[in-house]
Amino acid sequence: EKYRKQYPQLFEYADIVQGVIVSIGNHPAGLVVSPFPVEPFFGTCTTSENENPISQINMKEIDSLNFVKLDVLGLDCVGLINDTCDLVGIERLTPDNVDLTDMKVWNSIRDDNTAIFQFESDSAGGYLKELFSEKTIANIKRVNPNFSYIDLMSMANGAIRPAGASYREELAKGIYRDNGHKALNNFLAPTLGYLVYQEQIIEFLHSFCGYTMGQADIVRRGFAKKTGTEAFIPKIKDGFTDTMQKEYSISTEESEHLIESFIQVIIDASSYLFSNNHAVPYSFLGYMCGYLRYYYPLEFLTVALNVYQEDEEKSNKIKAYIKKQGIEINPIKFGKSTDMYFMDKETNSIYQGIKSIKYLNSQIAKELYDLAQSNTYSSFIELLDDIVTKTSCDSRQLEILISLNFFSDFGNNKKLLSIYKLYDNLASRKQIKFTDLETLNINEEIFQKYAKSKTAKMYKDLDMIGYIAEISEMIPDKALSIKEQMKYEIEHLGNPVSLYKKAPKSFFVVTEYKTFKDKLKPYLTLYNVNTGEYIKTKVKDRDFFAVAPFGLFDIVKVVKWKTQKKTKCIGGVWQKTNEDEEILSEWEVY
Repeated sequence: EKYRKQYPQLFEYADIVQGVIVSIGNHPAGLVVSPFPVEPFFGTCTTSENENPISQINMKEIDSLNFVKLDVLGLDCVGLINDTCDLVGIERLTPDNVDLTDMKVWNSIRDDNTAIFQFESDSAGGYLKELFSEKTIANIKRVNPNFSYIDLMSMANGAIRPAGASYREELAKGIYRDNGHKALNNFLAPTLGYLVYQEQIIEFLHSFCGYTMGQADIVRRGFAKKTGTEAFIPKIKDGFTDTMQKEYSISTEESEHLIESFIQVIIDASSYLFSNNHAVPYSFLGYMCGYLRYYYPLEFLTVALNVYQEDEEKSNKIKAYIKKQGIEINPIKFGKSTDMYFMDKETNSIYQGIKSIKYLNSQIAKELYDLAQSNTYSSFIELLDDIVTKTSCDSRQLEILISLNFFSDFGNNKKLLSIYKLYDNLASRKQIKFTDLETLNINEEIFQKYAKSKTAKMYKDLDMIGYIAEISEMIPDKALSIKEQMKYEIEHLGNPVSLYKKAPKSFFVVTEYKTFKDKLKPYLTLYNVNTGEYIKTKVKDRDFFAVAPFGLFDIVKVVKWKTQKKTKCIGGVWQKTNEDEEILSEWEVY
């Protein structure tokens, strides 16, 4: 108000501008469903990104007009299931053609949650493990021996949402809730006595609180959209008390006691209540992931690596699972790798694709794969000639592939890089002046054998491929150093992949190095060159730079770790916790 009085003209314009819509966006999956034109009810528009009409009012306003909305969700796991079925060569899985009672699959899902739709997180996987434990299943069977695992998984899908907070732990233990009255217990018997789904709330409001189904759905919408949940509670209580008194002769005091647990779930539902028609299809998808993972692990895991390659957390979990299954994930390799991850049934392994490598693409991957499938190469030089003349692979891309051991069948990468440098400098030359021999580092004694003629100033009619081949035989078959290799892999793959089994397990490469203000406490990510294990740690030695400093990509031999308690900032104060961490105490730099 002070500035409004001080600058009245400025605020005159500010008041005009305030609230003006300057841009619009549309829900990526939300559709309004109507049996008649919507334009008489609300305006529509189009945008440069979407040719379909878009409503000019928001979601809640559309709700207020009683139009049905449909969310069309795009789920990665649907693609995962479809592509796996294609790769295996079987009909696409549906609830009608897959055995939903296969205990081998259910036990596999219980034991490991990797790539199981909706249960990939540690917390959700842990919940499912407890729910499917022998103890919980025994508790459930005592009351309901004919229970369905798919129904139980559907309940878990509801329980792990915020609305499940009041019953989640009891459900995981298979404890049936006694709701204090036979009618209530019968109503909730399919879900162990708990109010789990939106449909149950609708039915509860209809059967026990005096609402029509239409009225109950309006209340359900209010919960789902978080619009005035508290305002509904008094009427729900009154309706429940009235019904219990009229239908079951229950007193007001007892009715108030009976409804308390229901009210808590209804309050929790304002956070996020799942519906049965959501939970069951999600559970079918989760089960199908488990089914394909169990019976067709190589195909399923290959597709999973491709589907989730942009999700680092999921990718790392899938790779860890692959390792547990005894399946090798091999680095890129000529003749095995395409643009994406690709399986090799003969060796029960998966080869990384080259599309995701920095500066490379699908076209080059397919061109190189086609070369390998249609030709047999007796030497690297012969292959180089075809790559240069028959593919779109340029010099930088070729050097990257060589450095990443793509052509390892033809030798170690340091030697192959030297051969390629020779080829790149000399292969296309038809004549060379005598004065250029030294500059080009040519061995004239050997070179003369591959020159058919010469003039007073130059060699002509050259067989450069022959010369390169003979010189190549003289190049030592060596690999890049560990430090050079790690640098290439981190730069182009995003992470190291090479393992050196002959190296001591105490040898690490520094793949991440961060320092803060005082620059005396570097925080590190170390990659074990023998095992491939990552360790996040730090150095607290105040004399770090004086004792044995190191940096990114350096090779460090860990001599000693020191265990200490982690610290955490609580209320603005750094305090020690009960959690241990390993910090680098003694080391040697190589």
